[in-house]
Amino acid sequence: MKKNQIIILLSIIVLISGCKLVSDIPILEVIELKSEEGDGFVTLSWINPPDARFSSYEIWYGKVEKIDTQFIGNIDPIATTIAGLDNFTLYTFTVKTVNTVGEISEGSSIVAHPHIKQLEFMKITSSDV
Repeated sequence: MKKNQIIILLSIIVLISGCKLVSDIPILEVIELKSEEGDGFVTLSWINPPDARFSSYEIWYGKVEKIDTQFIGNIDPIATTIAGLDNFTLYTFTVKTVNTVGEISEGSSIVAHPHIKQLEFMKITSSDV
């Protein structure tokens, strides 16, 4: 009987001490989310979170505040390009992290707009003529 009382007492101490479950630990987000805009595409880049529980990503995007499309494709941890976008339209992109238990973070967001890049014109000087 003494052995059972000790086990119960230890169990109570562990519960009272505030041991956290995996789901109680916040999921870390990607760091330094950046975008590069091009003709009908946006390339996203970031640094992975320093979290041993990190497993994968989800990328969501949409026009302005309507983030309703999940990117389905190869997500490269260095830079992922999302193509087929409308030029001169604002998009919000959200990169969410997924941990080894399958929990998904709130995500880090960035706003970008694909566009045709301006051409760099050569300067013609009087010495060129």
